Amino acid sequence: MVAPAALGLVIGSVIYTVGFPPALPPWLAWLNGFIAVLSIPRAIELLLLFPLPELKRVQRLDVLTIPIYSWESLPPRFTVQRAAWILDLTYNIRGIGWSHGPQHRLPPATSFVGKNNRPRMVLPNPKKGEVERDTQITSRAGQAKWLRRRLARTLLAYVYIDTFQHFSQGRFPAYWAHCQMTLQEGLPGWAAWGLIEALRMVHSLLLALCIPAMIVFTDGMIMMVMVGVLGHGRVGTWGEPWMYPSMFGSVVSLLQMDFHGIWGEWWHSLFRRNFANLVAAVATMTGLERFEGLLLVWMTFILSALMHAAAVYAVVPHTQATFLVALNYLAQPPVIFLQTAIKAIPCRRFGRGESSAAINKALLQTALGLVFYYCTFAWLTDSPGFRAFAQTLPIPVSLWRMVQGNK
Repeated sequence: MVAPAALGLVIGSVIYTVGFPPALPPWLAWLNGFIAVLSIPRAIELLLLFPLPELKRVQRLDVLTIPIYSWESLPPRFTVQRAAWILDLTYNIRGIGWSHGPQHRLPPATSFVGKNNRPRMVLPNPKKGEVERDTQITSRAGQAKWLRRRLARTLLAYVYIDTFQHFSQGRFPAYWAHCQMTLQEGLPGWAAWGLIEALRMVHSLLLALCIPAMIVFTDGMIMMVMVGVLGHGRVGTWGEPWMYPSMFGSVVSLLQMDFHGIWGEWWHSLFRRNFANLVAAVATMTGLERFEGLLLVWMTFILSALMHAAAVYAVVPHTQATFLVALNYLAQPPVIFLQTAIKAIPCRRFGRGESSAAINKALLQTALGLVFYYCTFAWLTDSPGFRAFAQTLPIPVSLWRMVQGNK
């Protein structure tokens, strides 16, 4: 009875938080509304699907030569170690290093024993091709190279947010209005309209990229402190590279406007495992295991729509803008299914030559993605709440202001 009661309290607090958002800075209000809705599937997972007493976490034993790990149960109650584990369980959304988390992102050890050389649950060996590159780092030189690479990404994300905020505020609106007027006066009507719309969509994309930049910067700062400053000697497995796999994948899908690849391969994996566990439980209870993939797609975007709608509403309580933000995510599954159907069509139906047919097929998928992007993406980026969020992300030290101040 404790778990259902706790879940009821979580749902009640979420309804109150979303319905009566507190007065906060735009970026913090956005995160408050977003995390409030996210706490419901997280609570279902940790209270009902994976009860706390059954969870285990990977721990590194005190061995100086070869890393050896074992599955350990939760520490005793009312201890500092227990509090640290609960904190990690709460904020480690991907479940890295936990028994309910992704099994292909476990440490690269060769043996697993208990502290007294007693047999313990052996970590499953990942299949070939499933091992994350970050889990292969064992040497000091490899870790130093990995830290430099991740530091470069972190700094690049910081510079991107600073640059976007600098050029999207101040004189930018006046410059943009002047640019539109110049194009309309100097080009034919259709050409001016096309160029203005193209520039507007580029600006929308640059605005939306503030979200991955924020995620990369936040993850990078945490990783630098835990791995680069503290290390596993002080904080255990929290100071090892395998705990911090890359948030994002290859940008190829983004360039191809392949929405299945954008959300499944390029976009961050923060909530992927949580949603997959939730959908698997729903499919099992309802007997719809055969449609688990279809349920996962729809459930993911329904939850995403609710989280983003609550986020923008918390910043600017505008009903129509909030509805359009939710509609942007609810419109994603149909285009994903349509692009997937196009992929399943044999190439010979797109031309005689094999290479030209493959190109025509890829161009059709990309054109479909571009049309969908043009028609729906502005529903998100034109939202006053989303724009206020991106433009008020905290930048402690602005590089552009420093450059201007030195002039």
